Amino acid sequence: MTLIAPPSSLNMLTMVTGGSSPSMIFLQYMSTIGPVTVTGQVDTKYQLTDVITHNANYTVWMFHIKPGLKWSDGTNVTANDILATFGPNFAFNTTYDFAGLHTEVKNEYAANSSTAVYVLNAPDAQWPQKIKGDYFTTVMPASLINQYGAAAANFGTTKSVGPFYLENYSAGQFQAKMVRNPYFNSTGLPEPIICEIDINFVDSLSQTAAYLQSGQTDFAFLEYSNANATLNANHYIKLYAEKGLGITDIQYNDTAYPYNMTAFRQGLAYAVNQSQIVKQAFAGFGLTAYSGEGAVSPVATNYYNPNIANYSFSPTTALSLFSQAGIKKGSDGHLQYPNGTDVTLNLWADTDNTADPQAASVVQSDLQSLGFIVNLQTTTAANIVADYGANTQGLRSSMILATTNVAYFGEPYIDTLPGWDVYFLPTVPASHWLWPASADAMYNGNVTAYDSTADPTADRQALFNIEALNAQYLPSLVVAYPDKLFAVNTQYWTNFPSGELIYYSYNWNVTALVNIAPAGTSTATTSSVPVTTGTTATSTGTQITTSPVTGTTATSVTSATSSGTSSNTNLLIGAGIVIVIIVIAAAALATRRRR
Repeated sequence: MTLIAPPSSLNMLTMVTGGSSPSMIFLQYMSTIGPVTVTGQVDTKYQLTDVITHNANYTVWMFHIKPGLKWSDGTNVTANDILATFGPNFAFNTTYDFAGLHTEVKNEYAANSSTAVYVLNAPDAQWPQKIKGDYFTTVMPASLINQYGAAAANFGTTKSVGPFYLENYSAGQFQAKMVRNPYFNSTGLPEPIICEIDINFVDSLSQTAAYLQSGQTDFAFLEYSNANATLNANHYIKLYAEKGLGITDIQYNDTAYPYNMTAFRQGLAYAVNQSQIVKQAFAGFGLTAYSGEGAVSPVATNYYNPNIANYSFSPTTALSLFSQAGIKKGSDGHLQYPNGTDVTLNLWADTDNTADPQAASVVQSDLQSLGFIVNLQTTTAANIVADYGANTQGLRSSMILATTNVAYFGEPYIDTLPGWDVYFLPTVPASHWLWPASADAMYNGNVTAYDSTADPTADRQALFNIEALNAQYLPSLVVAYPDKLFAVNTQYWTNFPSGELIYYSYNWNVTALVNIAPAGTSTATTSSVPVTTGTTATSTGTQITTSPVTGTTATSVTSATSSGTSSNTNLLIGAGIVIVIIVIAAAALATRRRR
């Protein structure tokens, strides 16, 4: 597994955005609620809890750990691990609690060794979603937190509950080794056939193509421009293009003139040739966002609202909308403000992702062809974040084009959040999400409606309303939903899934990962062992619902069973130990700006 740069930390609270850290963290740890696939289904196998319950008004939440779940050293996972993770010494430390969730907690305690209880100050139907792993943090060992606190880098030999753990790693080393957690199947989860992953770190995503082409790599993310050449160079390579799982958008301050005018923002939507962006910046690997300006990809079938404002590439319509905003073409051929001043727009793009400057050049060309003066500046994402905070060169009044390789579409709670909590590059949020104020009030009303219930029908309607508002008022302009692009080498390894996600966000599809096996060998397979449901503990004076729920639906969170679980083997293959060398290049940009 070759990742971009050595990990800054294997602690989600202190890791630097992007790079290798998230990929390694999610190989080692689980969440209270597992990752959500693009269709909106929770991967319940990859979570600590088998049941989550609440009282009638959502003020008491109880998290029940899967029976028999163990850390990689053989010790039991207990309620104290959840309480330590989501407590004042770690995630709810005020320095790191970006969402302010500690203010919601009145009391937390262990009802027994396997049940963590949170008593909230006010009802919150989305509490499990807010503390889930791929949004906030995975659950860490209480022993680590008690010894090192919230700032722990978690290097050395780690204590893992996921399929692999890190062995004897020091900060800054360019090689690492992850070995199989012998207790990963402690609750019937399929044990990986792979028993060791050797990791090395490279400086750039562009370096992965050479590894794939030469056959030295078994699994690698690819730059879009390298995809076809890599396929042609090695017939063992199989390309995966997981459709529309990224988001490329133009971000701006929609209270700053001229972006504070809805007609101007809608004019931009018609002015940009999104098909050209997909073709030129992403080599055709992506979707346009003309029908997805609600900031949810059309591939998220469960939670994508098709009945929202749709756009197209139409320079004529764009000019008409700009005219409504008081911006018309002058005698010099440039578009001008009402006072006769030529309109100059500043556009920034990060160089961390090679597709972004290419996409920005398309935007620059399209807007200039209409009569705008457009200054394009490119620099690193880190510089943009720092300059935005300091408002260098008036950056807060400029446009910023950025690509974020997230796969949260179909996870409704995260899709309700403002972009700066999910996919925005700058780190300074505004006091509102939509503009004008009346639109922001409607948005906040739907967020409140969403947070007040876990009824899936009501939540879906609130999310659809938010998408419709986003599409109409365009708090940012989505210009593409790029694919998540990677390739596998089938010369030495087989059992790669067909037609399903292997890797989404920074989470692995564990069922797919654990079944990768050496090519050309016969393996004995067995079904995974069903997990028995633990006893639900109740506290005195607390009313608990009889039907366990997840954070998004009123149905129980099921454990991993033989139904729907791929077969696996615990046998060593061939003459000895099976070792896989997987090369993965993590996307240059990570998920949330909070990092």
